[in-house]
Amino acid sequence: MKKSYEINLDTSADYAWQVIAEQFGDMGKWTSVLTHSYMKSEVGVGSHRVCINHNNSITEEITKYDSVSRICTYKIIVNKPIFIEDGTNQWQVIALGTNRSRLVAHINIQLVWWAKLLKPLLSFGLDLIFGRIMEEYKHWTECGEVHPRKKISLSKIRSL
Repeated sequence: MKKSYEINLDTSADYAWQVIAEQFGDMGKWTSVLTHSYMKSEVGVGSHRVCINHNNSITEEITKYDSVSRICTYKIIVNKPIFIEDGTNQWQVIALGTNRSRLVAHINIQLVWWAKLLKPLLSFGLDLIFGRIMEEYKHWTECGEVHPRKKISLSKIRSL
């Protein structure tokens, strides 16, 4: 299953790259999809990010990191969902002008045989998740603060 998502940004490509790739471990700071995230080592090929959503966590490994073409590819290596055989995501930042850029996500997921019947449902779920991520990333990079959804998410965590 291959999916792509993109969003245009009113920010420079350099800054967009900084947030999505150089600060790869900080995604949990700005998206409500995660409660927390961190790098196990410095960002680069072979480094690992841990993403936590409440009591669940996954570990991802960067497989390609090219700051010249602004491409960062990674895959889940620990606690992969049972319906995924293999999968990658590639972030790409494209310059559109001085303070205009585009973030593109290219997702490639191989489902286990029995999950292929669930493809429409899983595709819909990815649309929801990546729609939120893109919108919250845009808000973070353009406004310098977390999206209102993340604020609500953070207040719920603090009240626990």
